[in-house]
Amino acid sequence: MIAANGPLAVEAVLKTLRETLSLSEEEAFAYEKPYADANFGTEDAQEGPAAFAQKRTPNFKRR
Repeated sequence: MIAANGPLAVEAVLKTLRETLSLSEEEAFAYEKPYADANFGTEDAQEGPAAFAQKRTPNFKRR
């Protein structure tokens, strides 16, 4: 189920989870923010909601 999501977003989530386990919630959110900001600007971030709205399988391109 997780693997069906955008690969760029999944990779960013896994990386930040691994690297923020010992941080406070505030520190973890600060660490994660640049990754989230970068992902929101990708083509894949647009493809996911577009595919959902059109009731089709997303075609993620890692861009």
